[in-house]
Amino acid sequence: MKYVNNGLRVCWIFFKTVLWELVTELISVIILTVLFTIKMLQLYGKNMNSRDISSYILHDLEYDPVFFGCLLILNIILILGLYVIYHRKEPDMLPFERKNCISKYIKGYICGLILFTLIWLISLGLGGFQVELIFKHGNLAMLCLFFVGYLFQGMSEEVLFRGYLYKRLNTFLPLPMVIALTSLLFAVMHLGNDGISVLAFINLIIFGVFTALIRYHSNSLWFIGAFHSAWNFTQGPLLGVAVSGNGNQQFVLFSKLSDATALINGGSFGLEGSLITTLILLVAIFAITKKFSCIEKLICK
Repeated sequence: MKYVNNGLRVCWIFFKTVLWELVTELISVIILTVLFTIKMLQLYGKNMNSRDISSYILHDLEYDPVFFGCLLILNIILILGLYVIYHRKEPDMLPFERKNCISKYIKGYICGLILFTLIWLISLGLGGFQVELIFKHGNLAMLCLFFVGYLFQGMSEEVLFRGYLYKRLNTFLPLPMVIALTSLLFAVMHLGNDGISVLAFINLIIFGVFTALIRYHSNSLWFIGAFHSAWNFTQGPLLGVAVSGNGNQQFVLFSKLSDATALINGGSFGLEGSLITTLILLVAIFAITKKFSCIEKLICK
């Protein structure tokens, strides 16, 4: 009976986690769609009919990088929602401690940038991409928009999965199962992304394990939230690689897929679907589980 009750509790917590994600994303999409449509009508109202408006909302907005950048920023709705609800009654739910928070955030961001750049350089050396410099002065505003956007997007996913979900499951399940379940749901939430593959799905699970281990050892969301933000910002806006299947975010470099196998460059899903990412993340997990002193100092102080 205990296992049945635990199973039902896991399903209920999973449902609430998915609901948090969907509701906050829906609210963000509605807000931005209304604002962008109003702006479009102000500019071209006299020349637009109902069919043009419908086409703009259903098709054009999806490929508007400004819309997508603003959508990333509105992930703050999820962060603030969970923080307001749980900060006072369950402060351990979202561990945003004040001590050394700036230091942890900066170290986490630098580590995310370095680790993904390393993966990209290995793939580039193996012929996975053809790289083109596309940065122009006009790209600077968009680069800043996506920088801020990914600050919130990366942290929001960590708040949801390594904050709320992790803590909820950890109240009645052993740690290995908590890490496995949070990592699995994290990967499942990406199943609708373009270019998803079996290896990409496995890598998302491994990434979830990696971040959950850092959450466990540091008991903080600052480091891993910054790491996740830097990981996404580096691969998309900086290096020009698809971010979990999401393209059209190249502002500095454009990493065009070569004829190399997807095991090298990840295909249309991006480098998160490559074997290189698998190996690098496994090495990182090994380093964390072995509790090397340098790793402990990095993530805990």
